[in-house]
Amino acid sequence: MKTLSACLAIGAMLLAGASAKAADAAQAILEGMTAELRSSQHGPDAAAECRVTRVQITAHRAHGPNPLDYRRELSLRNPQVVYVLRYWMNVTDAEGKDPVSIEGSSGLGMTAPNAANWYINNFFELRLDGKEILKQQLARFEVLEPRGDRARARLRWRCPEAVVTLDISLGATDDFLTLRCTVEGLNKPAALDLGFRAYPGHYPPPRARRAATHRRELRPTADYRLEADETAVVLWDEAEPRSPCAAEFANAGAASAHLNLQTYGVTLWLRFSPTAVCRTGPIHIWDVNDGSLNDLMQNVFTLSDRNRSD
Repeated sequence: MKTLSACLAIGAMLLAGASAKAADAAQAILEGMTAELRSSQHGPDAAAECRVTRVQITAHRAHGPNPLDYRRELSLRNPQVVYVLRYWMNVTDAEGKDPVSIEGSSGLGMTAPNAANWYINNFFELRLDGKEILKQQLARFEVLEPRGDRARARLRWRCPEAVVTLDISLGATDDFLTLRCTVEGLNKPAALDLGFRAYPGHYPPPRARRAATHRRELRPTADYRLEADETAVVLWDEAEPRSPCAAEFANAGAASAHLNLQTYGVTLWLRFSPTAVCRTGPIHIWDVNDGSLNDLMQNVFTLSDRNRSD
């Protein structure tokens, strides 16, 4: 790998002194070598993997009403990124009795790639006709595709109001997660709100939260209604711009979207019209640790543009 990179660098320098015809030929060779280098980063056997840990019951030491904590971790990885989702509920016994989510409506947080960005204790929010139906229900985990071109897992909540399924997957060459949510078994049509909560860049002050769509930059403090073509949002903090995160939802099927941008926390909300069975399309989530904000914006908005034109 290092040898190939060195050859590319040397070849680029030689091009500067070559004739036009020779430079064109050399450029073609260099482009071929570059493509080879990029493909070798994944290799012919590149794959995504998915794993779920066993339930861990520990003594509770925070501010919940129950004496124990119920935890599981879901990891999805490929050669370029590792995502870790942590499920945390406060319970009364080792069987998970009387569960309650302390820090949000679901108990599902994200701890990697970045400890900041998507909230480690509860980044995924769900409301059905304004009610947080997952807040006191345990999720059941299932690995659907443990390894391959796509790794995939499912979380399922059986609530009195409905059955909620969250499908989470990672492609072998993707740097983002793909989420799909299904809500079924309703007694009557209900509006679904999905929220994605973040603390971009870092937690402690000083903080300078920022957000951008393909058409504008947004600053706190405000609750912004996103226009129909604003189907992707990039979040970052100016004090730490190399740790941004993002979401793309052009094909999710949301009726509307708004971004609650505060000086500390930021939440993207997607609303789905009332229906007896709601099946969202794909929602893509990025989390970056020490990367390029410009590169992330280009990738996110390019995907969003392509999805809107489909």
